[in-house]
Amino acid sequence: MRLTLSILLGLFMFNACASTKKNIEEQLVKSVDVNQFAKKWYVIAHIPTFLETKAYNATEEYTLKSDGISIDVDYRHNEGSLTGPIKKIPQKAVVLDHPSHAHWEIRLWWLLRFDYLIIDLADDYRYTAVGVPNKKNVWIMSQTKTMDKADYDRVLVRLASLGYDLKKLRLVPQSL
Repeated sequence: MRLTLSILLGLFMFNACASTKKNIEEQLVKSVDVNQFAKKWYVIAHIPTFLETKAYNATEEYTLKSDGISIDVDYRHNEGSLTGPIKKIPQKAVVLDHPSHAHWEIRLWWLLRFDYLIIDLADDYRYTAVGVPNKKNVWIMSQTKTMDKADYDRVLVRLASLGYDLKKLRLVPQSL
């Protein structure tokens, strides 16, 4: 069972990482202040990975380490319902050497690594969208449990322009 899960995860991550540098560059926002970005975000909607298909109350919290490029990522959600058991997926991130600071590498467990692209970000950091190079997963996040409709629609336009399949987008229920 563990071997099968490892193989499946490996295939998933290989697929998530397959991209070209040009594909990555066209998706990134121009600039990210990592200090300002490193905080708790509420996942409003996503094209989920297989680990998040039943996520409720999903949050992702980034804690920047003293070196200025390493980040602890605390992803958690209730599984299956608003009151379901809490599922945690701790990760590590590294801001890659890109002038925008919008390209990160996420490390899941000890084995898996994938590109994490900040593809939309409000000027005041009230919302963001993060995707992967092959556009099979995306997360729309907000600083609050709800997101202004105009902001949400703006993000959808951006995602569509980049080629994300909005039909696969799933709203993530948040307890209010």
